[in-house]
Amino acid sequence: MIAKEYIPIYIVLIVLTLFYIKDKRKKKNDDNPMNIARVFDSVILIIILLVLIILSIFK
Repeated sequence: MIAKEYIPIYIVLIVLTLFYIKDKRKKKNDDNPMNIARVFDSVILIIILLVLIILSIFK
């Protein structure tokens, strides 16, 4: 099972990921280089979340 100390981390990562994805959909112009950084940040957050889930499963 997921350790109780990881639950706030999961909640924060999920909220940040949803915020980045929603913000990316709202701004469709590709001229802004910050859009690429937003997509990159959301991908990094998803990868970190998956790593934490895998670590909590095999703990």
